[in-house]
Amino acid sequence: MATHIEAVIVDALLSEAASVSLPTGFEQAWPNTAFDPLDNSTGYVRFSILKNTPTNPRIRFGDEPIRRGILQASVFVPENRGIVSASETVGIIRDAFARGTKITSGSVTIRIDDEPDVGPDIQNGAWVQIPVSIPYIVYP
Repeated sequence: MATHIEAVIVDALLSEAASVSLPTGFEQAWPNTAFDPLDNSTGYVRFSILKNTPTNPRIRFGDEPIRRGILQASVFVPENRGIVSASETVGIIRDAFARGTKITSGSVTIRIDDEPDVGPDIQNGAWVQIPVSIPYIVYP
């Protein structure tokens, strides 16, 4: 069980991501966990957490900072299979982390204060990738 706020944030975001119902055949790839995409012919979603520099809007020392970051969900589909199934998966992820979503773990509340941003299709070897950037913020 996570106890430090940094670990609590990671655990809560990945737990929420794991609860998203992806289309049949799509798998999930997790940070620092072995995953072989060649075993999957439909597609997969790779989740990553991109932390940003904490900010402290107060002058006095000892206060907890505001923590921001991005939960990155990269949707991958094999090349030459079209883009509709990937776009459907992107939509499901955007809906699951829509603006206004709150994720609570103990005394920590993670807020999705902006709409998830869908990037352009990227050809990446034998896969086509569509990145979904989900900005999060944690107030003290």
